[in-house]
Amino acid sequence: MATFSKFTLSGSISGKFIPIAGAGTTIHTSHATSQDEVWIWINNNTAADIDLTLSDGTNTIVVTIASKGTVLVIPGTIFFGTTVLTGTHGGGDGDLSAFGYVNRIA
Repeated sequence: MATFSKFTLSGSISGKFIPIAGAGTTIHTSHATSQDEVWIWINNNTAADIDLTLSDGTNTIVVTIASKGTVLVIPGTIFFGTTVLTGTHGGGDGDLSAFGYVNRIA
């Protein structure tokens, strides 16, 4: 029988928001042997829309985060095998921040 445990995103310090730098920021690295069900929201702290690029090293998606808005960008997607999820954008450091959690399935 599988067990579920809830964790913060690995890129978070003490469960705090993760400021996304323009050059790229690690948001979460999945567990090597368990499955991680990942939930990530992105918050835009500015008065302008910002395009966010998310990558898992193989696939890339681009999401426009509306001015002063918060968007669910990873809705419970399963990752495993130390997959690294990164975020990049063309704005200034700290314009976007990530938050969320992981349900680890072992």
